[in-house]
Amino acid sequence: MNKKAIKPYIIFFSIVFFIVLIINVIKEITYSKYLIKDVEMEYKSVVIDLYNPREWIKDPTFMKLRKNNNEEIDVYLTDELFKYIAIGDSLIKIKNENSCYVKKPNEDKKHFFYRRISKEDRNHWTYPKEWKNKWMESSKWDTITRN
Repeated sequence: MNKKAIKPYIIFFSIVFFIVLIINVIKEITYSKYLIKDVEMEYKSVVIDLYNPREWIKDPTFMKLRKNNNEEIDVYLTDELFKYIAIGDSLIKIKNENSCYVKKPNEDKKHFFYRRISKEDRNHWTYPKEWKNKWMESSKWDTITRN
């Protein structure tokens, strides 16, 4: 095979390699972006729906919330929270904490972790160092299931 016939292949595979490299670098840099955003946010809301976007799965995995400003958001939270929360309950997310409270219409109030934080998340270089040892109980499930 001559060099002119090989050159387009080399160029093509080089371009593909660099595209894959760039995508992986972007994924690595933004690894903790949504986890950080979830911890930093604050809101008060009411649960208006519990649902699963995968219609063939019966148990809900998401909830639709209406915030005080009438904005609606969809949120995926922990199994413990879904076992407790119901339509009409209030969900209060605490700013800069991996915490939220569910307030029942009868005024009962219970604390939950907002997100599960895996050991992998906690050890990733993009995870904030000041949070490294915070909310350790929210990672307990990861130790039990993965060892």
